[in-house]
Amino acid sequence: GGEVVQAASYVTNDGYSFTVDREDVIINGYKGNDTVLNIPATVVADNGTTYNVTQIGYRAFRDKSAIAQVSIPGTITVIGEEAFRGCISLKTVTINEGVMSVGDSAFYDCTSLESIVIPSTLTDIGEYVFRDCISLASADIKINFVGDSMFWGCKFLKKVTLLNTLSRIEEYAFYECSSLADINIPPALRYIGYSAFDGCTGLKSIMLNKGLVTIGGYAFQSCTGLESVVIPSTVAELGYGSFYGCTGLLEVEAQNEAIGEGMFQKCKSLNKVTLSDSVKSIGQSGFSDCTGLQSLTLPSGLTTIGEAAFSRAGLGSITVPQSVTNVGSHAFYGCKALKTADIHSSIVSSYMFYGCTALTKVSMSDNVKSIGSTAFCGW
Repeated sequence: GGEVVQAASYVTNDGYSFTVDREDVIINGYKGNDTVLNIPATVVADNGTTYNVTQIGYRAFRDKSAIAQVSIPGTITVIGEEAFRGCISLKTVTINEGVMSVGDSAFYDCTSLESIVIPSTLTDIGEYVFRDCISLASADIKINFVGDSMFWGCKFLKKVTLLNTLSRIEEYAFYECSSLADINIPPALRYIGYSAFDGCTGLKSIMLNKGLVTIGGYAFQSCTGLESVVIPSTVAELGYGSFYGCTGLLEVEAQNEAIGEGMFQKCKSLNKVTLSDSVKSIGQSGFSDCTGLQSLTLPSGLTTIGEAAFSRAGLGSITVPQSVTNVGSHAFYGCKALKTADIHSSIVSSYMFYGCTALTKVSMSDNVKSIGSTAFCGW
């Protein structure tokens, strides 16, 4: 077998402990008392050899509660997992161009950190990097993605600057960033991950770009301040409940081909929905419990109405177009304000109008071929 070379460990005069492991020179601790740290680009070993520092190691500065300011030189390419986690007095961090990788939870619980600039050289970023940095007010992101759970719980984050070339916002990226009032969605964005903006209660508006393909499940769940949204024609992948429980949402325009499952469920203030002719399907529970939705025109090219799609909605009347060939059960279940239904579809599904206690007039065209069990029971 090959020779095993033991990593050599040293401590600099100003208190940085580091190891030399072949090409990697890793700072893995600090024994000094300074509150302002300019992390060195070079260190000198006991034998007088000068090395370029390449990494900040795992938990190197974890829970160093006195540190207030840190500058990380561009010679360092890797900031390890939990490197500065719990540095509760750390107010400013400068990450210079050259840093390529930041590990999981690197700045988790840095509760005094006020702003951050993410350098353009970064290519790899772990989860929860700035989680619960509750004083963080601004973030300037000079890379093409926002990492998984990156700003989770940064409840005072107000200003986020994204590159025009940014293409992905990963899951939980801005989870419960409740002070985020607006965010510039870049034209290159293709992907918004699961719960990416979940609980961003301060978000008033969001301009989704044409070119966006994926909106993940619960992506905007409980964004209770959001008042209107336009779904661009390019959106093709929708996770469950992408706008679930957006109780302040008043107006929706869909230019794409489908309303996702649970997409606007429990959006109880929603009163204006515009579905373009491109909309072919409305998913299960897509508008269920939308009690403020009193009227809606279903597009002429619609083919599918999913199970419970409009259950307990506030609709007063509905016309089901002839193009509809597939209707899930309970489609209009419990629509207690529904008075008239004009049905041109080939199918009336089971429990379709069950519990529609105000229904007084139902018209069915000759196109209707089958009526499911208890379709009108409780009427």
